[in-house]
Amino acid sequence: MTNFIKILLTIIISACLITVAAQSRTRRPSQPQQPSPESIAAAIADSLLDAQLKNFRDACQKFRTEKMGDETFFNLLFSATDSGRVPLDVLKDSLAAVFSSRATRGRFSNELLFQLFRVEQFANHKPLWGGIIDIWSSAAEMPVHSLLASNSEGGRIPIADTLYRVLDAAGRLEPHDLLRYGRVRCLRGDYRAAVRIYCRAIAGDRRIEHAAMTQMNQLLADADSADKVAALADFRRCALALPDVDTVYYRNWLADFYSRHGLFDQEIAILTEFNMVDSPSGRRLADAARTHFTRRRYRHAANSASAAHGRLEDADQRSSIAFVAYQAYMMLGVRDSALAWLRLSDVATKDARIQGIALMQETGHLEEAIVFIDSLAPSLPKDTLLTRQRLFSGEPARALNEILSSASASWKINNMDWMLWRARCMIFSGQVYEVAPVLDSIRFVSTWHGASEILRYRYWLQKLENDHVVTGLWGRLEYMIYTGDLTAATELLRGQRLTGESGEMLVVRLSRALSGAARFAEALEVLELAGSSSGGIKSAQSPEYLYFMADILNETGRRDEARVIANKLLKEFPLDIFAQKARILLARMQ
Repeated sequence: MTNFIKILLTIIISACLITVAAQSRTRRPSQPQQPSPESIAAAIADSLLDAQLKNFRDACQKFRTEKMGDETFFNLLFSATDSGRVPLDVLKDSLAAVFSSRATRGRFSNELLFQLFRVEQFANHKPLWGGIIDIWSSAAEMPVHSLLASNSEGGRIPIADTLYRVLDAAGRLEPHDLLRYGRVRCLRGDYRAAVRIYCRAIAGDRRIEHAAMTQMNQLLADADSADKVAALADFRRCALALPDVDTVYYRNWLADFYSRHGLFDQEIAILTEFNMVDSPSGRRLADAARTHFTRRRYRHAANSASAAHGRLEDADQRSSIAFVAYQAYMMLGVRDSALAWLRLSDVATKDARIQGIALMQETGHLEEAIVFIDSLAPSLPKDTLLTRQRLFSGEPARALNEILSSASASWKINNMDWMLWRARCMIFSGQVYEVAPVLDSIRFVSTWHGASEILRYRYWLQKLENDHVVTGLWGRLEYMIYTGDLTAATELLRGQRLTGESGEMLVVRLSRALSGAARFAEALEVLELAGSSSGGIKSAQSPEYLYFMADILNETGRRDEARVIANKLLKEFPLDIFAQKARILLARMQ
């Protein structure tokens, strides 16, 4: 029995074991949960970031203690930031500590700053970059503004340019600083960037508007025409988008600049586009048309006159400018257009015909001019045009004889005008000393149109009364300037020995006429005739000569020489009226 129980227990236990084994073989093992690809990437990124941060902090410590060179450190820094894996905000405190330590030991140089600036992510991160600039400026060898001035005025323009860019990226430039920055960009030849900087300066402080425009006017003069056009197009877009902008001021400034620098198509375009109700551009376009015609720029004269005609309200003014358009198209040989404008001109209008005849005379179309003169009724304008016809024909003596023998009632009625024309013709025909009593007999009336001319003649005679040669030369020069033959006038002076104050007066007189015709290079050459004859600028005797030499040097881009001469004028003639003009000129050149 006992054995039976043992056997039975053995069988039961074996069965249980077999059942358990079978169940174990048939039951699936439990599967562990698999991580997602995103969580794996995040874990790897965190691991890499921690490694990079550790490496970067180790590098910072070595760089701080100068156990790592600048180039190695910057390569590591650029590698860390260029990938975008290490946010700059994370590095900010470490970098501040590193550069503060370097600055404390005087090891934060301009070169180190420039290397940092080349890391684009730094320069574009204003909080970080502003902190770096603060650290650098606190350890700089001199105040920042002094450092800028030292480099820009010392001729180290590339360094000054980089310093300005570095400071601008941190928002550390005030409007007056932007004026200086604009000048540096111009000197670097980046005129488009310069005008945008000037526009920012104006936007920041409207009180410096005039200074900014004056600087641009001077510095852009050195640019070639394509750069001028592109730069001023940028400036126009920026300036005219400013709040409460004075559109008329900018329109006129741009038109003046374009005109002075021969960009006549742009001049016409800006005046045409901005025909303001409170400041119509018609009259300016009309003046430009007449100037172009006088200087034989017939295409520009036709375009300006065409644009002016539709913008002038007065019927006589429209008729007058239509006559200019007619003449311009005649000179261009476009006869259909010329005929159309002739019909619009209403040449029966007296003023239009007179202005047209005067333009014909000044441009050498004397045969056409005399036909129109003969069609005029007897009047003072007809008598003066006949006299002008003789002068432009090269017959000043005949013009004088006709004036003296004329029985015209208009001369008798307008005696002062008759005396003025008599004096002119006497000077032009060589009777310079004989004209003095005539000038003295003319009653001076300050509001009379010929008052300033009479005073000028009297002044010249007083200054030259003891120099017969120069006085005769002056008469011939006045005649050539009056008829617009400035090239012949230049040749006349080139053949003379121009010394002393009288020589300086002659070259200034012609140079003024040349600069008025925008022939600045020739004006400078004429001024130098006096200097080369009398021992150079050091021996100059006339404050007017010194001032005008400085002014023309400035116009032609030779500003350093202009400053020297202007300062010489202030030193030697401090109380002269031209000294005051020199102060204004120097202020414009700042």
